[in-house]
Amino acid sequence: MILLALARLRRLARQVALGLLAAAVLNAPASYLNVAAEQEHVPVPTPAVLSESAVLAAYCSEAAGIAGATVPWAGKAPSATAATTLALEDRWLTEDPYRYNHGLARACAVLAAVCNSESRFYSTPDGAPFAEGALGALGFSDVHTGSYALRSRVLDELGALLTGQHAVAAYTLAHKEVPGDHGAETVILMGIRGSYGTEWLSNFDLGEEGDHRGFELAEQEALEALRLYARSIGAQPDRTRVLLCGHSRGGAVANLLAADLNRLSATPEALTGPSAVYAYTFAAPACTRSPERDDGLHGNVFNVVDAEDVVPRWPLEGWGFGRYGVTVQLPCAEGLGPVTARALAAAMERNAGTALTMGQGRCNLDALDALEEALEPLGPGLPLPDLAAPARALGAVLQLDPLAALVAHLPDAYIAKLQCLEPQQLAFER
Repeated sequence: MILLALARLRRLARQVALGLLAAAVLNAPASYLNVAAEQEHVPVPTPAVLSESAVLAAYCSEAAGIAGATVPWAGKAPSATAATTLALEDRWLTEDPYRYNHGLARACAVLAAVCNSESRFYSTPDGAPFAEGALGALGFSDVHTGSYALRSRVLDELGALLTGQHAVAAYTLAHKEVPGDHGAETVILMGIRGSYGTEWLSNFDLGEEGDHRGFELAEQEALEALRLYARSIGAQPDRTRVLLCGHSRGGAVANLLAADLNRLSATPEALTGPSAVYAYTFAAPACTRSPERDDGLHGNVFNVVDAEDVVPRWPLEGWGFGRYGVTVQLPCAEGLGPVTARALAAAMERNAGTALTMGQGRCNLDALDALEEALEPLGPGLPLPDLAAPARALGAVLQLDPLAALVAHLPDAYIAKLQCLEPQQLAFER
Protein backbone atom coordinates (compact mmCIF):
# COMPACT_ATOMS: atom_id res chain seq x y z
CA MET A 1 0.00 0.00 0.00
CA ILE A 2 2.83 2.37 0.86
CA LEU A 3 4.50 1.74 -2.50
CA LEU A 4 1.20 2.30 -4.30
CA ALA A 5 0.66 5.59 -2.44
CA LEU A 6 4.18 6.75 -3.29
CA ALA A 7 3.61 5.91 -6.94
CA ARG A 8 0.39 7.93 -6.95
CA LEU A 9 2.14 10.86 -5.30
CA ARG A 10 4.87 10.79 -7.92
CA ARG A 11 2.27 10.77 -10.70
CA LEU A 12 0.40 13.64 -9.05
CA ALA A 13 3.57 15.69 -8.62
CA ARG A 14 4.49 15.12 -12.26
CA GLN A 15 1.01 16.16 -13.42
CA VAL A 16 1.12 19.32 -11.30
CA ALA A 17 4.57 20.22 -12.63
CA LEU A 18 3.52 19.67 -16.22
CA GLY A 19 0.33 21.62 -15.63
CA LEU A 20 2.24 24.59 -14.23
CA LEU A 21 4.66 24.47 -17.13
CA ALA A 22 1.86 24.36 -19.68
CA ALA A 23 0.07 27.23 -17.94
CA ALA A 24 3.22 29.33 -18.01
CA VAL A 25 3.57 28.80 -21.75
CA LEU A 26 -0.10 29.34 -22.52
CA ASN A 27 -0.20 32.55 -20.49
CA ALA A 28 2.92 34.00 -22.12
CA PRO A 29 2.36 37.41 -23.72
CA ALA A 30 1.27 37.36 -27.34
CA SER A 31 3.82 40.01 -28.24
CA TYR A 32 7.48 39.41 -27.42
CA LEU A 33 8.69 42.85 -28.40
CA ASN A 34 9.66 43.92 -24.89
CA VAL A 35 10.69 40.65 -23.22
CA ALA A 36 14.22 40.84 -21.80
CA ALA A 37 16.64 38.09 -20.82
CA GLU A 38 16.94 37.42 -17.10
CA GLN A 39 20.43 35.96 -16.99
CA GLU A 40 23.93 37.33 -17.27
CA HIS A 41 25.87 36.58 -20.43
CA VAL A 42 29.47 36.52 -21.51
CA PRO A 43 29.82 39.10 -24.32
CA VAL A 44 31.51 38.32 -27.61
CA PRO A 45 33.92 40.98 -28.87
CA THR A 46 32.19 44.21 -29.89
CA PRO A 47 31.79 44.11 -33.69
CA ALA A 48 34.78 45.84 -35.23
CA VAL A 49 33.66 48.70 -37.45
CA LEU A 50 35.50 48.25 -40.74
CA SER A 51 33.91 51.23 -42.49
CA GLU A 52 30.78 53.34 -42.36
CA SER A 53 28.79 50.46 -43.83
CA ALA A 54 30.75 47.33 -42.79
CA VAL A 55 31.47 45.52 -39.54
CA LEU A 56 33.08 42.27 -38.46
CA ALA A 57 29.97 40.41 -37.31
CA ALA A 58 30.04 37.39 -34.99
CA TYR A 59 27.65 34.45 -35.34
CA CYS A 60 27.25 30.89 -34.07
CA SER A 61 28.90 28.51 -36.51
CA GLU A 62 27.74 24.94 -37.04
CA ALA A 63 30.88 24.33 -39.10
CA ALA A 64 33.11 25.39 -36.22
CA GLY A 65 31.00 23.33 -33.84
CA ILE A 66 31.31 20.17 -35.94
CA ALA A 67 35.05 20.54 -36.38
CA GLY A 68 35.76 21.84 -32.88
CA ALA A 69 37.49 24.78 -34.53
CA THR A 70 38.47 28.16 -33.15
CA VAL A 71 39.33 31.37 -34.94
CA PRO A 72 42.06 33.84 -33.91
CA TRP A 73 39.73 36.83 -33.43
CA ALA A 74 37.50 35.03 -30.91
CA GLY A 75 39.42 35.71 -27.69
CA LYS A 76 37.08 34.86 -24.81
CA ALA A 77 34.06 34.35 -27.08
CA PRO A 78 32.05 31.15 -26.65
CA SER A 79 33.16 28.10 -28.62
CA ALA A 80 31.73 27.47 -32.09
CA THR A 81 31.61 31.20 -32.80
CA ALA A 82 32.63 32.57 -36.19
CA ALA A 83 32.93 36.05 -37.66
CA THR A 84 32.95 37.58 -41.10
CA THR A 85 32.52 40.90 -42.85
CA LEU A 86 28.97 42.21 -42.92
CA ALA A 87 28.68 45.06 -45.40
CA LEU A 88 25.31 46.77 -45.81
CA GLU A 89 25.13 50.02 -47.76
CA ASP A 90 22.15 52.32 -47.28
CA ARG A 91 21.82 52.93 -51.00
CA TRP A 92 21.05 49.24 -51.58
CA LEU A 93 17.89 49.72 -49.53
CA THR A 94 16.57 52.43 -51.83
CA GLU A 95 17.36 50.75 -55.15
CA ASP A 96 14.95 48.64 -57.20
CA PRO A 97 14.15 45.52 -55.12
CA TYR A 98 13.20 43.61 -58.28
CA ARG A 99 16.85 43.59 -59.38
CA TYR A 100 19.07 41.01 -57.71
CA ASN A 101 21.73 42.73 -55.59
CA HIS A 102 24.71 40.46 -54.91
CA GLY A 103 26.02 42.72 -52.15
CA LEU A 104 22.65 42.66 -50.41
CA ALA A 105 22.48 38.87 -50.80
CA ARG A 106 25.89 38.54 -49.13
CA ALA A 107 24.80 40.85 -46.31
CA CYS A 108 21.53 39.01 -45.73
CA ALA A 109 23.28 35.62 -45.62
CA VAL A 110 25.37 36.90 -42.71
CA LEU A 111 22.38 38.64 -41.11
CA ALA A 112 20.40 35.38 -41.25
CA ALA A 113 23.25 33.58 -39.44
CA VAL A 114 23.45 36.39 -36.85
CA CYS A 115 19.69 36.20 -36.22
CA ASN A 116 19.90 32.41 -35.83
CA SER A 117 22.62 32.95 -33.24
CA GLU A 118 20.49 35.08 -30.94
CA SER A 119 19.05 31.86 -29.47
CA ARG A 120 22.31 31.36 -27.58
CA PHE A 121 21.82 34.67 -25.78
CA TYR A 122 18.53 33.44 -24.35
CA SER A 123 19.45 29.80 -23.72
CA THR A 124 22.98 29.51 -22.32
CA PRO A 125 25.13 31.29 -19.73
CA ASP A 126 27.80 32.01 -22.38
CA GLY A 127 25.34 33.68 -24.70
CA ALA A 128 25.78 37.13 -26.17
CA PRO A 129 23.50 39.58 -28.00
CA PHE A 130 24.78 38.79 -31.49
CA ALA A 131 22.01 40.62 -33.34
CA GLU A 132 22.05 43.70 -31.14
CA GLY A 133 25.82 44.02 -31.50
CA ALA A 134 25.99 43.66 -35.27
CA LEU A 135 22.92 45.73 -36.06
CA GLY A 136 23.83 48.46 -33.58
CA ALA A 137 27.24 48.78 -35.23
CA LEU A 138 25.50 49.20 -38.59
CA GLY A 139 23.34 52.05 -37.31
CA PHE A 140 20.13 50.17 -36.51
CA SER A 141 18.21 50.98 -33.34
CA ASP A 142 15.36 49.55 -31.25
CA VAL A 143 16.68 46.02 -31.78
CA HIS A 144 14.01 43.65 -30.47
CA THR A 145 14.71 39.94 -29.93
CA GLY A 146 12.19 39.17 -27.19
CA SER A 147 10.54 36.36 -29.17
CA TYR A 148 13.63 34.21 -28.52
CA ALA A 149 13.22 34.56 -24.74
CA LEU A 150 10.46 31.97 -24.36
CA ARG A 151 11.53 29.78 -27.28
CA SER A 152 15.18 28.95 -26.76
CA ARG A 153 15.70 27.02 -23.51
CA VAL A 154 15.10 23.31 -23.03
CA LEU A 155 12.26 24.17 -20.65
CA ASP A 156 10.64 26.32 -23.34
CA GLU A 157 10.83 23.48 -25.83
CA LEU A 158 9.30 21.05 -23.35
CA GLY A 159 6.43 23.47 -22.85
CA ALA A 160 5.90 23.75 -26.59
CA LEU A 161 5.88 19.97 -26.88
CA LEU A 162 3.24 19.65 -24.15
CA THR A 163 0.99 22.40 -25.52
CA GLY A 164 1.42 21.64 -29.21
CA GLN A 165 2.74 25.13 -29.98
CA HIS A 166 5.23 24.10 -32.64
CA ALA A 167 4.31 26.38 -35.52
CA VAL A 168 6.05 29.48 -34.18
CA ALA A 169 9.19 31.42 -34.97
CA ALA A 170 11.73 33.65 -33.28
CA TYR A 171 12.72 36.85 -35.04
CA THR A 172 14.89 39.94 -34.77
CA LEU A 173 13.41 43.37 -35.48
CA ALA A 174 15.36 46.61 -35.91
CA HIS A 175 15.15 49.82 -37.90
CA LYS A 176 17.26 52.65 -39.25
CA GLU A 177 16.73 55.79 -41.30
CA VAL A 178 18.12 56.03 -44.84
CA PRO A 179 18.08 59.00 -47.23
CA GLY A 180 15.36 58.78 -49.88
CA ASP A 181 14.38 60.89 -52.85
CA HIS A 182 11.95 62.91 -50.74
CA GLY A 183 13.62 62.88 -47.34
CA ALA A 184 14.45 60.20 -44.76
CA GLU A 185 12.80 56.79 -45.03
CA THR A 186 12.53 54.05 -42.41
CA VAL A 187 14.03 50.63 -43.11
CA ILE A 188 12.68 47.85 -40.90
CA LEU A 189 14.76 44.69 -40.77
CA MET A 190 13.17 41.39 -39.82
CA GLY A 191 15.48 38.38 -39.60
CA ILE A 192 13.76 35.09 -38.85
CA ARG A 193 15.41 32.16 -37.06
CA GLY A 194 15.67 28.75 -38.69
CA SER A 195 14.31 25.47 -37.25
CA TYR A 196 14.83 25.26 -33.51
CA GLY A 197 13.71 22.58 -31.04
CA THR A 198 10.11 21.48 -31.45
CA GLU A 199 9.61 23.85 -34.39
CA TRP A 200 10.95 20.92 -36.40
CA LEU A 201 7.58 19.18 -35.92
CA SER A 202 5.70 21.91 -37.78
CA ASN A 203 8.07 21.55 -40.74
CA PHE A 204 6.16 18.38 -41.62
CA ASP A 205 2.69 19.93 -41.32
CA LEU A 206 2.17 20.44 -45.06
CA GLY A 207 -1.55 21.19 -44.88
CA GLU A 208 -4.03 20.26 -47.59
CA GLU A 209 -3.67 23.14 -50.03
CA GLY A 210 -2.17 26.59 -50.51
CA ASP A 211 0.76 27.54 -48.30
CA HIS A 212 2.63 25.01 -46.14
CA ARG A 213 0.57 25.05 -42.94
CA GLY A 214 3.43 24.85 -40.44
CA PHE A 215 5.29 27.74 -42.07
CA GLU A 216 2.11 29.76 -42.65
CA LEU A 217 1.15 29.74 -38.96
CA ALA A 218 4.60 31.01 -38.02
CA GLU A 219 4.43 33.63 -40.78
CA GLN A 220 1.11 34.98 -39.53
CA GLU A 221 2.65 35.56 -36.11
CA ALA A 222 5.67 37.24 -37.70
CA LEU A 223 3.41 39.48 -39.78
CA GLU A 224 1.53 40.63 -36.69
CA ALA A 225 4.82 41.26 -34.86
CA LEU A 226 6.07 43.32 -37.81
CA ARG A 227 2.82 45.29 -37.83
CA LEU A 228 3.10 46.01 -34.08
CA TYR A 229 6.75 47.01 -34.41
CA ALA A 230 6.05 49.38 -37.31
CA ARG A 231 3.28 50.98 -35.29
CA SER A 232 5.51 51.29 -32.20
CA ILE A 233 8.17 53.26 -34.08
CA GLY A 234 5.65 55.39 -35.97
CA ALA A 235 6.55 54.06 -39.42
CA GLN A 236 4.42 55.41 -42.27
CA PRO A 237 3.62 52.99 -45.13
CA ASP A 238 4.58 55.48 -47.85
CA ARG A 239 8.00 56.07 -46.24
CA THR A 240 8.79 52.54 -45.01
CA ARG A 241 11.02 49.90 -46.54
CA VAL A 242 11.18 46.32 -45.25
CA LEU A 243 14.21 44.01 -45.43
CA LEU A 244 13.50 40.32 -44.77
CA CYS A 245 15.94 37.45 -44.44
CA GLY A 246 16.16 33.96 -42.98
CA HIS A 247 17.94 30.64 -43.35
CA SER A 248 16.21 27.26 -43.81
CA ARG A 249 12.82 27.35 -42.02
CA GLY A 250 13.42 31.04 -41.34
CA GLY A 251 13.80 31.52 -45.08
CA ALA A 252 10.47 29.79 -45.75
CA VAL A 253 8.69 32.02 -43.23
CA ALA A 254 10.38 35.11 -44.71
CA ASN A 255 9.29 34.00 -48.19
CA LEU A 256 5.63 33.79 -47.16
CA LEU A 257 5.89 37.07 -45.27
CA ALA A 258 7.27 38.89 -48.31
CA ALA A 259 4.44 37.54 -50.45
CA ASP A 260 1.89 38.74 -47.89
CA LEU A 261 3.46 42.21 -47.77
CA ASN A 262 3.25 42.38 -51.57
CA ARG A 263 -0.41 41.36 -51.55
CA LEU A 264 -1.35 43.71 -48.70
CA SER A 265 0.18 46.70 -50.52
CA ALA A 266 -3.08 47.28 -52.37
CA THR A 267 -5.22 47.18 -49.21
CA PRO A 268 -5.83 49.46 -46.20
CA GLU A 269 -3.64 47.04 -44.18
CA ALA A 270 -0.53 47.84 -46.24
CA LEU A 271 2.71 48.20 -44.30
CA THR A 272 4.59 49.33 -47.41
CA GLY A 273 4.51 48.86 -51.19
CA PRO A 274 6.14 46.04 -53.22
CA SER A 275 8.68 48.54 -54.55
CA ALA A 276 9.97 48.82 -50.97
CA VAL A 277 10.12 45.10 -50.01
CA TYR A 278 13.54 43.43 -50.13
CA ALA A 279 13.55 39.70 -49.37
CA TYR A 280 16.55 37.35 -49.50
CA THR A 281 16.13 33.79 -48.23
CA PHE A 282 18.73 31.03 -47.94
CA ALA A 283 18.27 27.25 -48.03
CA ALA A 284 14.50 27.76 -47.72
CA PRO A 285 12.32 24.68 -48.17
CA ALA A 286 9.43 24.90 -50.60
CA CYS A 287 6.59 26.62 -48.78
CA THR A 288 3.55 26.97 -51.05
CA ARG A 289 1.36 25.26 -53.63
CA SER A 290 -0.11 28.58 -54.74
CA PRO A 291 -0.04 29.14 -58.52
CA GLU A 292 0.45 32.81 -57.66
CA ARG A 293 4.05 32.07 -56.63
CA ASP A 294 5.27 32.75 -60.17
CA ASP A 295 3.47 36.11 -60.39
CA GLY A 296 5.78 38.98 -61.29
CA LEU A 297 4.52 40.81 -58.19
CA HIS A 298 6.80 38.55 -56.13
CA GLY A 299 9.91 39.17 -58.21
CA ASN A 300 11.34 41.11 -55.25
CA VAL A 301 11.86 37.80 -53.39
CA PHE A 302 15.19 36.06 -54.07
CA ASN A 303 15.60 32.53 -52.75
CA VAL A 304 19.26 31.49 -52.69
CA VAL A 305 19.63 27.69 -52.75
CA ASP A 306 22.67 25.46 -53.05
CA ALA A 307 22.41 22.84 -55.78
CA GLU A 308 23.66 20.18 -53.32
CA ASP A 309 21.38 21.19 -50.44
CA VAL A 310 18.53 18.71 -49.93
CA VAL A 311 16.37 21.03 -47.77
CA PRO A 312 15.26 23.43 -50.57
CA ARG A 313 14.02 20.39 -52.51
CA TRP A 314 11.50 19.55 -49.78
CA PRO A 315 8.49 19.32 -50.06
CA LEU A 316 8.94 18.06 -53.59
CA GLU A 317 8.14 20.08 -56.69
CA GLY A 318 6.38 16.98 -58.01
CA TRP A 319 3.90 17.33 -55.13
CA GLY A 320 3.05 20.84 -56.29
CA PHE A 321 5.31 22.83 -53.95
CA GLY A 322 7.54 25.78 -54.71
CA ARG A 323 8.52 29.22 -53.41
CA TYR A 324 7.31 32.72 -54.15
CA GLY A 325 9.69 34.73 -56.26
CA VAL A 326 13.00 33.94 -57.96
CA THR A 327 15.29 30.98 -57.26
CA VAL A 328 18.99 31.86 -57.24
CA GLN A 329 20.96 28.62 -57.51
CA LEU A 330 24.50 28.29 -56.22
CA PRO A 331 26.49 25.74 -58.27
CA CYS A 332 28.03 22.52 -57.01
CA ALA A 333 31.44 23.38 -55.56
CA GLU A 334 33.13 20.44 -57.27
CA GLY A 335 32.21 21.77 -60.71
CA LEU A 336 33.72 25.20 -60.16
CA GLY A 337 37.35 24.16 -60.67
CA PRO A 338 40.28 23.91 -58.27
CA VAL A 339 40.89 27.67 -57.98
CA THR A 340 37.35 28.44 -56.84
CA ALA A 341 37.31 25.32 -54.65
CA ARG A 342 40.41 26.57 -52.84
CA ALA A 343 38.84 30.02 -52.48
CA LEU A 344 35.73 28.48 -50.92
CA ALA A 345 37.81 26.45 -48.47
CA ALA A 346 39.84 29.55 -47.60
CA ALA A 347 36.66 31.58 -46.96
CA MET A 348 35.29 28.92 -44.61
CA GLU A 349 38.66 28.71 -42.86
CA ARG A 350 38.82 32.48 -42.47
CA ASN A 351 35.26 32.79 -41.15
CA ALA A 352 34.85 29.68 -39.02
CA GLY A 353 38.34 28.28 -38.51
CA THR A 354 37.64 25.17 -40.59
CA ALA A 355 37.10 24.30 -44.25
CA LEU A 356 35.36 20.97 -43.56
CA THR A 357 34.77 19.50 -47.06
CA MET A 358 34.08 22.82 -48.78
CA GLY A 359 34.93 22.22 -52.45
CA GLN A 360 36.54 18.85 -51.64
CA GLY A 361 33.65 16.42 -51.13
CA ARG A 362 31.89 14.27 -53.71
CA CYS A 363 29.19 16.18 -55.63
CA ASN A 364 25.77 14.90 -54.54
CA LEU A 365 23.70 16.22 -57.45
CA ASP A 366 23.04 12.86 -59.14
CA ALA A 367 22.18 11.16 -55.83
CA LEU A 368 19.81 13.97 -54.83
CA ASP A 369 18.08 13.86 -58.23
CA ALA A 370 17.66 10.10 -57.83
CA LEU A 371 16.30 10.53 -54.30
CA GLU A 372 13.75 13.10 -55.45
CA GLU A 373 12.67 10.84 -58.32
CA ALA A 374 12.22 7.91 -55.92
CA LEU A 375 10.23 9.88 -53.34
CA GLU A 376 7.89 11.66 -55.75
CA PRO A 377 5.55 8.67 -56.31
CA LEU A 378 5.01 8.34 -52.56
CA GLY A 379 3.12 11.63 -52.40
CA PRO A 380 2.98 14.05 -49.45
CA GLY A 381 0.73 11.69 -47.48
CA LEU A 382 3.28 8.89 -47.90
CA PRO A 383 0.99 6.16 -49.26
CA LEU A 384 2.80 3.27 -50.89
CA PRO A 385 1.37 2.77 -54.39
CA ASP A 386 4.85 1.91 -55.60
CA LEU A 387 6.43 -0.60 -53.23
CA ALA A 388 9.80 -0.30 -54.98
CA ALA A 389 10.04 3.45 -54.32
CA PRO A 390 11.35 3.15 -50.73
CA ALA A 391 14.09 0.81 -51.89
CA ARG A 392 15.08 3.21 -54.66
CA ALA A 393 15.10 6.07 -52.17
CA LEU A 394 17.35 4.11 -49.81
CA GLY A 395 19.70 3.34 -52.69
CA ALA A 396 19.93 7.04 -53.51
CA VAL A 397 20.63 7.93 -49.87
CA LEU A 398 23.46 5.39 -49.76
CA GLN A 399 25.07 7.15 -52.73
CA LEU A 400 25.24 10.48 -50.87
CA ASP A 401 28.41 11.91 -49.40
CA PRO A 402 26.86 12.56 -45.94
CA LEU A 403 29.33 15.19 -44.76
CA ALA A 404 29.12 17.11 -48.03
CA ALA A 405 25.31 16.95 -47.81
CA LEU A 406 25.40 18.33 -44.27
CA VAL A 407 27.87 21.10 -45.09
CA ALA A 408 25.81 22.19 -48.11
CA HIS A 409 22.97 23.29 -45.81
CA LEU A 410 25.03 25.21 -43.27
CA PRO A 411 24.81 29.03 -43.13
CA ASP A 412 28.64 28.99 -43.19
CA ALA A 413 28.60 27.34 -46.63
CA TYR A 414 26.09 29.81 -48.06
CA ILE A 415 28.11 32.74 -46.71
CA ALA A 416 31.38 31.40 -48.13
CA LYS A 417 29.90 30.67 -51.57
CA LEU A 418 28.29 34.08 -51.87
CA GLN A 419 31.56 35.71 -50.83
CA CYS A 420 33.54 33.80 -53.48
CA LEU A 421 31.09 33.68 -56.39
CA GLU A 422 29.97 36.45 -58.72
CA PRO A 423 26.42 36.90 -60.09
CA GLN A 424 27.35 35.50 -63.51
CA GLN A 425 28.19 32.17 -61.85
CA LEU A 426 24.64 31.82 -60.47
CA ALA A 427 21.52 30.47 -62.17
CA PHE A 428 18.24 32.41 -61.91
CA GLU A 429 14.88 30.63 -62.28
CA ARG A 430 11.25 31.56 -61.71
